[in-house]
Amino acid sequence: DRLERTTVSLVHCARQCVAQERERWSARGGRVRAADPARILSRGFAWVRGESGQTIRTIADSKTGEMLEVQIRDGVIDARVERSREDPPADLSR
Repeated sequence: DRLERTTVSLVHCARQCVAQERERWSARGGRVRAADPARILSRGFAWVRGESGQTIRTIADSKTGEMLEVQIRDGVIDARVERSREDPPADLSR
């Protein structure tokens, strides 16, 4: 009787552990999928690289006349910097 109760308890604990780990791995998978560059581009974002291949993050990273490569969801746009201007941070909640 005691052995049976212990066995049932162990099986229950093992199932709980497996369920918790499955949940944790599922959450990690969701974060990995959300960070997938292809998914980010499909949401309307672009990856902009300068002539030497460096990622352009600010206007200071490029100069007038420089060729840029703009990677979007379905291809690449070649662009040239004509001018740059500093803007206040955009309200991205729209």
